Amino acid sequence: MPLESDKTSYAARQGRTPRFSYLDRESLTACTFVLPLLLFLAVLVLLPVLGTFWDSLQRDVPYVPVRFVGLANYSAMLQDPGFWDSVRFTVLFVAVSVPLELLLGLMIALVLNESFPGRTLLRAAVLIPWAIPAAVSSRIFELIYNYSFGPANYLIQVLHLSEQPINWLGTKAGAFAAVVVADAWKTTPFVALLLLAGLAGINQDL
Repeated sequence: MPLESDKTSYAARQGRTPRFSYLDRESLTACTFVLPLLLFLAVLVLLPVLGTFWDSLQRDVPYVPVRFVGLANYSAMLQDPGFWDSVRFTVLFVAVSVPLELLLGLMIALVLNESFPGRTLLRAAVLIPWAIPAAVSSRIFELIYNYSFGPANYLIQVLHLSEQPINWLGTKAGAFAAVVVADAWKTTPFVALLLLAGLAGINQDL
């Protein structure tokens, strides 16, 4: 059986580039293009995460010297009822909001995938909630849910769904519903955009 060096010499005599050399150059080129992104992620993502983790291993309270406490902060967190309340809220929020946004996004994507007059304008209008900054959206919904003059309570009273205004942000159920609706309004256009891109790539014969 010929040695690898014999194969390389034969390839060189035939005027061909050895395969492993080609792969090495290709890998080097790929790494060259990826390196700036890796440096960007390392500086702006990895280093802050590592710094935050290091801070979590220390006790840093006002007017007291900082000292290393290891995993004591994590132990205290796991024993805090407020932490588990946050976990339950987050799990319930994901279980409700994600299917809702997926369903609404799919409905919007199916409509926008059809051909009709004004489709381009409607596609641009659908993306407006997603393009609005989160801080602005939060302020908008804070005004919508206002107990005294918010449009949400006005609409409920006009439709005779409730005789008294609802304290949306003052109860657990009301606050949860308010956050789900606000998140669905903000995120559904993005889901619709992703699904629309997938629908556009499907052969119409199918």
